[in-house]
Amino acid sequence: MESEARVVRRAAPLKFLLLILAACPSSAPKDPTYTPAGPKPCEQMADHVVGLMQPTDPTTGKQVEQNRETADAITRVLIDTCTKDKWTQDAQRCWSGLASFRDVEKCAPLMTIEQRENFGRAMDAALPRKAVDAKPADGAGS
Repeated sequence: MESEARVVRRAAPLKFLLLILAACPSSAPKDPTYTPAGPKPCEQMADHVVGLMQPTDPTTGKQVEQNRETADAITRVLIDTCTKDKWTQDAQRCWSGLASFRDVEKCAPLMTIEQRENFGRAMDAALPRKAVDAKPADGAGS
């Protein structure tokens, strides 16, 4: 039978090795196919902002589905520009914390000029404005 002191001396290096291994970060590559469940931060922000733009039924207080196509286009622009232009967490939190879409200008300082311009261009491309002064067809009004 081994003495207790001898067992403790053998266990000490093992404990030390386990402690070192636990403190070292894993060098194994992360699985590139793994995607955490749930929406990503840019997606959450976009859903919130588009939700602010949806009109509310005064009698029920629920959002009225107005134009799903437009809402989807705005959502895509927000997600794409947020992701591609790498909006900061502060900017994303600002947009996600908006109580009204009218307050959006307070988030602008948290974005670079390039990010703001890219967002504006993407919105213009996704939602082209209809010509207000459309010319009548030839022979109209004669």
